[in-house]
Amino acid sequence: RSRNLLVGVVSQLRFSQAIRDVKAALDAGQLGRIVSADLYMKYYRPQSYYAQNTWRGTLQMDGGGALMNQGIHGVDLLRYLCGPVTSIMAQARTLTHAIEVEDTLAAVVTYASGALGVIQATTSIYPGYPRRLEIHGERGSIILQEDTIVQWSIAGQPDKILEISNSAQHGHQNPEQISNAGHVAQYANFIAALRGREPLLVDDREGRNALEIIVKTYESAARQALVTL
Repeated sequence: RSRNLLVGVVSQLRFSQAIRDVKAALDAGQLGRIVSADLYMKYYRPQSYYAQNTWRGTLQMDGGGALMNQGIHGVDLLRYLCGPVTSIMAQARTLTHAIEVEDTLAAVVTYASGALGVIQATTSIYPGYPRRLEIHGERGSIILQEDTIVQWSIAGQPDKILEISNSAQHGHQNPEQISNAGHVAQYANFIAALRGREPLLVDDREGRNALEIIVKTYESAARQALVTL
C-alpha cells in the first residue's frame, strides 16, 4: 500500500447478481438477527482426478484437500455474506481416495454475530451435488444453490424463487464445467480499479479472511480441539 500497488485475489463467486442481492438484503437487516449460516459442498471427484496431476491431493502443492481446493470459494462467500468467524471445531478424514489430504471434513463454526453454523466439504459423495449456502434469521431465510436463489422467505414479504443465473455450469461433478462468468466480471473490476474508475472489490485482506478460516479449521481438526480466530 505504501507503494500504491493493487493486489487482487480471485473470489469470483461474489460477482453474481444473486450474491449481490443477498448481500444487499443482509446489509439492510431484512432477515433480522442471523441465527445460523451453513455451507454444504458435497462434491465428487474420482481417484483418476487426483492421478491426472502430481500436485493434486498433496499437502505441499495443494495446500489441503476438499476444503482448501474445492471449498475455498464457498468459504469466501460465507465470510463475505455472514461476517467474521470467532471459533471452529472440526473433524477431517480421508475416506475414499489415496491422497494425503482430507477428502471429507465437517466443522461447527461460531460467528462474531453470535450465529452458529456448519461447514461440510467433501469430494467423496457420488454423484456430487451443487454447493448450497443457507442463511437463516429470525425474520427470514435465504438459500442459495450455486448462483441461484432457491428460497427467499422474509416475514412480511411474499415468498419468491429467483432464477438469477441458472444457465451457468458448475463443477460439483466435473471441474471442467465450472463457469468463467464470475472470473470475467472480477477481471473487469480489477482493470477498472487500475484505471481509477472503480474501487477494487476483493483485495489481499479480503482474500486472507477465507484463508484464515480454512487454516484454523485444519488446526482444529489436527488438534481435536476448539480453535479461536
